[in-house]
Amino acid sequence: MRQLSYEFENGESFLRYDRFEGAHEMLFLPGQTTHNAGEELDLEVRFKHSGYAFRTLAQVQLRRLSGRGPLEIGTLLQLVGPPTRRRMVDHARGREVPYHPREQLRIACSFPVTLIHRHSRSLARAVDYCPGGVQVVGGPELDVGDAVQLKLQPAGSLFGLSLLGQVVWVQRQPEVAYGIHLRPTGGLIRRRLQWLYEKLLARELRKGS
Repeated sequence: MRQLSYEFENGESFLRYDRFEGAHEMLFLPGQTTHNAGEELDLEVRFKHSGYAFRTLAQVQLRRLSGRGPLEIGTLLQLVGPPTRRRMVDHARGREVPYHPREQLRIACSFPVTLIHRHSRSLARAVDYCPGGVQVVGGPELDVGDAVQLKLQPAGSLFGLSLLGQVVWVQRQPEVAYGIHLRPTGGLIRRRLQWLYEKLLARELRKGS
């Protein structure tokens, strides 16, 4: 499957080209591409104003090589990853973007996280957490879809929690931040992640009482 990365100037420019046609979710990309009708794409949509990037699947419906009147040169895509599409629309409209569908409320936090990607090891800081995902500030240069190794090091955890994750959104400005979907393997690490969540939640409840 071929990859395509496309950058919109801001949310307004994205919304101008995003629409529904019947039950189908469509996105028009102005300008020249080399992709032909029928091709399936691994699509990355970037927002220049925020540095956010989202990845979804798409299929090329048509490629317009010349513009006439109001019709622009460009490529029309049908999006086939609706959950990601909804996150893109929310971000374009200035709404808060959840980095992964959550069954539990995320908890604000602040503790070190070691990120390992390929041969790079960097220290970041967790700023919110739930057992399904963590948002971190700082770390190595990553892109949407990157697999990473994480070591969560909350206060009171002597050895930390080591597990795998996948980057599901990226922010470049005003500071580098990532939304990482956690992928625990085995019941023990799942229980430890849940224990951490309950500990952080109890702390928040004590602060609010």
